Amino acid sequence: MSKILNRRAFTKLGLLVALVAGVAVSILLVTVNGTAVVSWPDWFAANHWLTTVARVGLFGVAIATFYSVLRHTIQKSENDGTNAQQAQLHVRIRQLILWFLSIELLFGQALLPSILELFVS
Repeated sequence: MSKILNRRAFTKLGLLVALVAGVAVSILLVTVNGTAVVSWPDWFAANHWLTTVARVGLFGVAIATFYSVLRHTIQKSENDGTNAQQAQLHVRIRQLILWFLSIELLFGQALLPSILELFVS
């Protein structure tokens, strides 16, 4: 396992982000009436490409942060296997991008339901 996971460096940050997100969603649900909650799916359907750009942008930020933190950690450590760790980091980033693209195409762009509908009908 990596040193970051062994040290649990993101535990406090992750808990803080989850707390802020939970409070924000709770406040949003309290202040918004039921008609807005019903109209959100219509808004998402009308602005499909905007939400796609937002999802891809958030994923890009997450990958860039993950890469920069691990690269900084690798450069900070003075191991002989720095090049091997750097290569492993690049492989992990490629795998994450491939997984995201697959999931985004199948579910975010609704290719899976379209393909299933084509085969069923």
